[in-house]
Amino acid sequence: MASYEVLLERVGSQKHLLNFWNELNDDEKAALVKQIDSIDFDTAREVFNASANIYTASPDNLTPVPNDHHVVFKNIPEDERTHFWKKGLEAISRGEVAAIVLAGGQASRLGSSAPKGTIPLGLNISPCDSLLGIQASKIALLEKLGEREYPENKESSRIQWLVMTSQSTEQATREHLNKIIPAAGLSFDQVTIFSQAEIPAFDTDGNLLLSEKHKIVTAPTKEMVCT
Repeated sequence: MASYEVLLERVGSQKHLLNFWNELNDDEKAALVKQIDSIDFDTAREVFNASANIYTASPDNLTPVPNDHHVVFKNIPEDERTHFWKKGLEAISRGEVAAIVLAGGQASRLGSSAPKGTIPLGLNISPCDSLLGIQASKIALLEKLGEREYPENKESSRIQWLVMTSQSTEQATREHLNKIIPAAGLSFDQVTIFSQAEIPAFDTDGNLLLSEKHKIVTAPTKEMVCT
């Protein structure tokens, strides 16, 4: 474990993070050191400075999306819709399709600390009565449609489901998925759960915050990178 002096140098201007060092037990010290080691303090400072000088676009600078950059579904000829629908089902039947859901947020604006994707909707379709439950059911339905349209690909008709959580929602989301995955007819091996990256949280003066004497506050980056 790094010495106190080394840590003081490493945290730079954020020396208040070590204010309670002498009050921590060995496990708490190890946890704090691990978190400090994971932070690029120079980059964190750059992020804070950038966020303090956010550029707000003027409405006068906003322009419509060019017509060649989007399509309006109702304007697509019926034969084209059918063509692309079948191409999609064919890709599903070959196991070439994945669905990604960004489920890292809490339902704070609904007055709940639960993940938004797990909140009951009152549809009386328990246990799939949630946004995640509905998506699981839709995935299962599309798999069956792909299998029916291309029966020769019956064994490979599957959609991989990628569910992004956050540190604050991961446990509750996993517990909910454990119920809805089998209920919807999916299998656990086609579901990948991953947590979005988090960055240190600052106060308005640019100081990192402590949630506990040995724990630095972090918040989701609001960005997702898939490779």
